[in-house]
Amino acid sequence: MEGKEPQIPQEGVEEESNIVFTPPEFNKISSHPVNELDMENLHFDKGTEVAQDDINKLHSTIKVRCCMCGDLIEPNPSSTCMECLSETIDITEGISITNDIAQCRTCERWCGPPWIYCDRESNEMLTLLLKKIKGMNKSTKILDASLVWTEPHSKRLKVKITISKEVLNNTVMRKTQVITFIEKNQQCDECKKSFTPHTWNAVVQLRQKVGHKRTFMFLEQLILKNKVHEKCLNVEEKDDGLNFYFRDKARAMGLMEFVQNQIVVRVKQSNKLVSHDEKKGTSNSKFTISIDIAPVCKDDLVLLPKKLSRDLGGIGPLVLCYKISKSINIVDVVTMETSEIDSASYWKNPFSSLITRPQAIAYVVRNIDNADFDVNESRAAKRNKFKFAEVEVQRYSEVGVNDQTYFSYTHLGEMLTYDDTVLGYDLESANFSDEQRDLLENKKKQTPDVVLIRKGYPKTRAKRKNKKRKWKLKHLKADKQEDIDFLDHLKSKAPKGSKKAAKHSKKVKKEEKSIANKNIDYELFLQDLEEDREMRGQVNIYKEDHFEEEKEEEEIKKTTKKIDDMKLGDEIAQIDQIGSDTDDENFPDIQDDEFESD
Repeated sequence: MEGKEPQIPQEGVEEESNIVFTPPEFNKISSHPVNELDMENLHFDKGTEVAQDDINKLHSTIKVRCCMCGDLIEPNPSSTCMECLSETIDITEGISITNDIAQCRTCERWCGPPWIYCDRESNEMLTLLLKKIKGMNKSTKILDASLVWTEPHSKRLKVKITISKEVLNNTVMRKTQVITFIEKNQQCDECKKSFTPHTWNAVVQLRQKVGHKRTFMFLEQLILKNKVHEKCLNVEEKDDGLNFYFRDKARAMGLMEFVQNQIVVRVKQSNKLVSHDEKKGTSNSKFTISIDIAPVCKDDLVLLPKKLSRDLGGIGPLVLCYKISKSINIVDVVTMETSEIDSASYWKNPFSSLITRPQAIAYVVRNIDNADFDVNESRAAKRNKFKFAEVEVQRYSEVGVNDQTYFSYTHLGEMLTYDDTVLGYDLESANFSDEQRDLLENKKKQTPDVVLIRKGYPKTRAKRKNKKRKWKLKHLKADKQEDIDFLDHLKSKAPKGSKKAAKHSKKVKKEEKSIANKNIDYELFLQDLEEDREMRGQVNIYKEDHFEEEKEEEEIKKTTKKIDDMKLGDEIAQIDQIGSDTDDENFPDIQDDEFESD
């Protein structure tokens, strides 16, 4: 390097260099507004290289001053800070901060429309309130929404919402606002009609000609579980059934279709002309849908007609009904064959029950063996639903008195063991006509002395006697209290005079008997639910939290005494008198996970 003079670049000669020069425009960037700076059209001197990363970094570090307050802010299309922008522009302008919402005090529904049920702190209520906010347009977006707790008596509902809206030059603003809804009382159309002479336009009449109401109690729970009653104006109880009143025929048809899918019924429809306008060509009619329920219930012993027996492949004629659904499920008490009878087949060849559950007698199992049956003859056996067995039983009332036993085939072999209690029908002492006796002859096998229908749980019943259940059911209406009030009203209106007083006394006794029978049927229905898991799965059961112990126990004692006085056979009454501190083995008790949220 020594002795060499430094090379001076000559004019007009371009020389390559790796030195990057910063153009003078870069030093003045901070003093210019961002909208005056065009990074893509910047001109650099020749021989200058600017990396793209440096340009992007420059974009992110640029600060501009707000055109109103002068604060340094991130660049935006309006060159205005958010505080100044929010003072000049209100994105909630046009949105109603206070709104009204109507609620019907009778049915407690909220007006959407339509009128719907929803709790105050539920997601359904939040959805309903958001739909009723006035002034919202397509350019306004709801980013977040939540309910603000308010005292129910304040008649106020509050919703906290966060909205965003695009304003000047594609600038997006956000704001949080609380919307208040004032509760107003307004009667819905259904409740309005309930207080006028023309309350309904369609009625569904459910009828079953049997001596108990357990079928209707089960049907009531199915209706409640599937919420079919929500469109019903009123439910009225009759001696042999229920009446459901609706505003129009379409809603009544919905209940009719639901019942048809649950049990064996026959439907008849009719209509009555109420008014007619010849000029307008319009008319007003009331529709009646009559539904007859087959008079065959679970655990009933049935004698099939000859034609129906042949149509079912020769089953029976003596069969036991072990399940009721949209078809009647039966099992032959002799051959243990099973079959199903649908609505069309039943009403084509109708039949009634030969022996019903109130005539059942308590027995004790003395011997049980596996029966020699061809399982191919039974579809229920293929599904492992039944286990057929030959059973030797003794009457419960004759235990320790004599050694007389009775022979029987049964489908309950899966759940019966030695010394179990079981309910059954005594065919030897039953009264049959000559025609029925002829039909009872079955050449396949000998007719059993006893037909067993279900396992009994005497220890559990004795232990829980006079005790409040830990669960409860909901009902369509408070029939129990209404019955008591009506009975008290009858007693207080006793007329004077011997003839009128005697007639009134008969009416009071008839009402007392009706209430007592209803309580008995309800108690037996609750026992059926306790003993049948499959049946419980079709209804909603709720946990009982609070109750008046003394009143409840007193009423349970009265009901239990009336059950003891029923003509269910002396044996069942004796079972109820047993004292026990333990439950029966394999008792299908209700578990906590079966409770629905109240």
